This record gives sequence, structure tokens and C-alpha cells, in this order.
Amino acid sequence: MTTDTYQKAVRIDALFGTKQFEIKEMRQMTPYQMASVVDQEGNSYIFDLDTVLKLKQQSGRLRDIAGGRIDLEPGDIVAITYNPVTKRIIEAQDSILLLHEDYESADHDAWKQKAYDYDNVMTAPVDENIRLRGLVPDDMSRTGKVMYKITSQNDAFNELGLSYKTRVIVAEANYLKIYAGTSPDQMTLMAELRPEIGAFNESRGLDLTPIAKGEKEVYVKFEMRTERFNSWTYLGEVTFRESYSQQ
Repeated sequence: MTTDTYQKAVRIDALFGTKQFEIKEMRQMTPYQMASVVDQEGNSYIFDLDTVLKLKQQSGRLRDIAGGRIDLEPGDIVAITYNPVTKRIIEAQDSILLLHEDYESADHDAWKQKAYDYDNVMTAPVDENIRLRGLVPDDMSRTGKVMYKITSQNDAFNELGLSYKTRVIVAEANYLKIYAGTSPDQMTLMAELRPEIGAFNESRGLDLTPIAKGEKEVYVKFEMRTERFNSWTYLGEVTFRESYSQQ
């Protein structure tokens, strides 16, 4: 690191503060200042429109994953980066990224490092004319499986959301099933996808809170079956996020 780079890093660190707090109150302001949030100590911070939109558009946000609200409300926990002079919020996060995998690595076995267990699956192009890879069954006469172990960064999960991309098309026998549980041997079916017309690379969300709440770790298994062409059923991307713990 050069001297100039080091000085810039120090200056940025001194200028901007970072903290995590619970929203106690939302105050509506002008359209240009959207709203302010008040923390448990009575300090007020300004959300402008641009920051709020960025927060809503974050890939895999927990609120979007769970299919619920996307607006902040009193009681939400957020982590912010802010200017301590103007109290204007620069960045905000309302959930913690735990695991992300898109199966696009040039090393076609790299995804295995994040998986807890797997059987009869491999990465492959899902269409010849589009640069997109996914996880597909290797031997199409058998079911393919991949399992992830997800550990909370808090004392235990409060909310856990899954965002994933997938495709299940054509043959009636094709499917993608998602299981979750507190151990690999005790799992509950959480979702089952059957063939859909036009569902090329659909983004979907699944709320895993009913299984995860109060637990330190959970296991999530994806099970897929396909006939004739392995890319008729594939898993394109998975993202797990949890909410910040209540203070």
C-alpha cells in the first residue's frame, strides 16, 4: 500500500462512521430527504431517496426473499455508514450475507468448497447460445442433490431468507425440491417446483424462518430430477441472508 493510499484510507475512516442500531421511529421529510430514522439513543440520521432505493434493490435482501415488506419500519435492525457531521446515511444494510454461489467459476469444481454434501450433480452450460452455467444432474437416471450448512453470525437465527434462480421445464417428471432442517437427517420439504412454460432463469425467494428461528445452524438441500436433457432442470444461483439480531 502506498503512502497516498494509506493517507486516503485513514481520512475516509476518520470521516465516516459505521454503526448498527434498532430503528425506533421513522419521520417523513421532503421528497429529497425521503425520511429520517431515529435510533434507540435518540440520534437522527437522514435517508435520502437514492439510499433508500439502493437498499431496496440489494440483491437477495431478506425482506424481498421472504416475500414481505421492503420498507423500513420501527423495530428493524440496520447497519449504516454515515457522515457524522451531516448525519446523512451513505450506505445501509438490513441483512447479513451468509452464503452466495452462482456456479459460474472457471474452476467448475469450485462450488464444492461451499457445499456441505452433494451427489450426482455437476456444473454445465444451460444453453449453447447463452453464457450461463448452472448445477444440473450428472446421471439423468438418478436424482441430483446438493446440501448447504448455513450458520448464523448472531447467537441464533431471527429470520433467514433464501434467494435462488432456477429452471424446471418440459417433462412432467422434472422437478426441483428444497428441504430444510436442523440436521441432515431431519428435513422438511419447503418448496417443490414443477415444469413451467417460459421459466428460463426465474428468480425466486423462500422464507426459511419457520425452520431457522432460534437455531444456530440449519441445513438446506436442493434435490433435482430431469429427463432427456439435464439442463431442463437446473439450479442457477443461491443466496442466503439473515436479519440482524434484536438488541
